[in-house]
Amino acid sequence: MSLFFISFPVQGQPLDQLTLPPLTTPPMTQLTLPPLSPPPVEQDIKPPNEKPENFNPSEKIIFSQEFSTNVFLIRAINRNTWQEEKLFATLPDQNKTVTMWEPSWSSDGKKVAYVLWYITGEIYLMNLDDQSTTRLTDNDFDDKNPAWSPDEKQIAFSTNRDGNYEIYLMDTKGNNLVRLTENEYDDGSPCWSPDGSKIAFTSQRDGNNDIFTMNSDGSNYRNLTRSPADDSDPAWSPDGTKITFSTNRDGNYEIYLMDTKGKNRRNLTQNPSQDTEPCWSPDGKQILFTSDRSGTYNLYLLTLGQEYAEPFFLKGYLEQIDNYFKRFQSLPQPDDEFSKALFTKQLLNLTNLILQIKTYQLEFIEKPKYLIVWQADWVVGKQ
Repeated sequence: MSLFFISFPVQGQPLDQLTLPPLTTPPMTQLTLPPLSPPPVEQDIKPPNEKPENFNPSEKIIFSQEFSTNVFLIRAINRNTWQEEKLFATLPDQNKTVTMWEPSWSSDGKKVAYVLWYITGEIYLMNLDDQSTTRLTDNDFDDKNPAWSPDEKQIAFSTNRDGNYEIYLMDTKGNNLVRLTENEYDDGSPCWSPDGSKIAFTSQRDGNNDIFTMNSDGSNYRNLTRSPADDSDPAWSPDGTKITFSTNRDGNYEIYLMDTKGKNRRNLTQNPSQDTEPCWSPDGKQILFTSDRSGTYNLYLLTLGQEYAEPFFLKGYLEQIDNYFKRFQSLPQPDDEFSKALFTKQLLNLTNLILQIKTYQLEFIEKPKYLIVWQADWVVGKQ
């Protein structure tokens, strides 16, 4: 995707103060994602005790979202509660472009590596425990594609500091750089195997973008795809047996799956739109990816074995409605004025949520050019 950057006057503010306004049918130029949590519920109205299957309160998704025209910030949510994570970051001077993208969770879900672009791309680290931000790279070249090692001791990334893009390692303070690739072609998009022994990446060394793997010390290169098409965005499955990637070998970009030897390839999406940037759910049962099938880039969720992908945020709304109905079932029949008032408020909350879905459909699906969301990462954090 080609983006043209503009300057945006923000500096040193917490990201939760920079999010777009909630969905209340604002002017067209201010459209944003609908709220990621349901309307407020009375304190003494408790949800039912049962939890969704495989419920994990620390399962989180982070992504890059358009904040203003071609200006992106990162945003994170809890996958099960749809509550938003507080993200803080030190932003550049007000006369510089603000674009944050390519967020990558550490395996414990407590730190985020990301790219902040305002003159060149630089890699930063955000610590959610103390809300601190550390700049890891500082040079006149582009540093991008940060990827945490499973043991959280190193970050792989690509940089053009040698003239073309190569893959490097650094520690979590930006020191002890190790160059892993060395050739005249571009290498990028590193992705660690779950055991940390290998790195999958994209390389043009055979004339076009192919998916390669190498040992984590940079040895033993292997081309897995060997296709005249453009293969990119590798993502290793949580069990280490498969790699998903995006490719235009069918004319448009689709999400493909293969084993770690490059065999048994199959098209997972089979859609005429552009599907790219896959990431796995922590249990390996779902793949979240970026697609323009609604007219602009947004997140879609594919459950393996299912023939179609669902709009991710719309699916979240439907889950919230289901939870509200369960709450209604747990409410006692109103037999006094106070109970009737609580019941009425819950009914209004549910009605508002349904209306928000209709607004989402009208303003974000039928008029989708005002919203871009992409580059997601998914993690189960440690308590």
